[in-house]
Amino acid sequence: MVNEGPVPHNTPASENNTRTAGESDVPSPATTVAQTEVLPIPETSLNSDRDAVSNGMELNFEGIELFDEADVFLEYQAFFEQFESDTSLTEEEIQYFFTRMLATLENSETARNQISKVYRNMDSDAVVERSIMQEMLMKTATGQAILIDEAENILNTGQQELYPYMFEIYSNVEDDISYPVLEKAIESTYNSTDIRNSVSALNYIGKLESSEMSSSMYLYTTMNALRDVANNNEDESVRGLAVQKLYRLTPPAESTQIAINYLTSDANTPLVMETLYSIGSGDVALNEPLRFALHEALNRTGVTSAELELANNILGEV
Repeated sequence: MVNEGPVPHNTPASENNTRTAGESDVPSPATTVAQTEVLPIPETSLNSDRDAVSNGMELNFEGIELFDEADVFLEYQAFFEQFESDTSLTEEEIQYFFTRMLATLENSETARNQISKVYRNMDSDAVVERSIMQEMLMKTATGQAILIDEAENILNTGQQELYPYMFEIYSNVEDDISYPVLEKAIESTYNSTDIRNSVSALNYIGKLESSEMSSSMYLYTTMNALRDVANNNEDESVRGLAVQKLYRLTPPAESTQIAINYLTSDANTPLVMETLYSIGSGDVALNEPLRFALHEALNRTGVTSAELELANNILGEV
């Protein structure tokens, strides 16, 4: 007996295979696949409008019926149209679609080529759709290969409007850092006024912390770029993230003085939160001058309850 799983409702697959609620979502004849090991989803900065997209449910391909490879594009198109229009679409239904599509990609080069083409042809401002596709493909090695192929295409063609997606892919798929991508990330921190681009570039730069290049010539250039962002970017959250990367690329004792300097000159919610988290993680060493700087920052006009709560958790009573 094939375990069909939850059946997405009202999702047409093609002109010849239209279904309504309660009918089987499985094309005929059935094609089944064996269970395939699925990689865990790495932490990512992607955020879609539906929390269900990134819930990290473990996939199981055993008994899952494949889409007809000729209908893969139509299946995906129908799913996304429903995703946008049907707020009652459940997490279970979304995950079932992901599982069926990923199982199909594992077993069909034609399907892989179709999905690669769909992803490459998405508009740069199709944030939700690109995020959904990336979250789905991140779940298997086959899907990740599609993502890397697209990231390499973005890098080689210099499509700057797609750099945020490129940085996100390389951050989440590849273990080590590559200099050509690092160059683009550093360049983006200087030139970008787009928050998503800045955040994705900074997160990629943060990979230096665990990279063999962390003690190389690249670190000097990177630190200069981070200081420039921390001092000059117009967005507080971007400045705070840049300071966090400075903390992580600097020994804890030296990070203490960095924290004092920024808290004294630019105390704001993202900076205070990042500093407190970094103290908690051990990236910043807490001493009395830093405790005083935090005390002053936490007594400023406009301090948030989240800052005070975190400070109580990290520092004790403030």
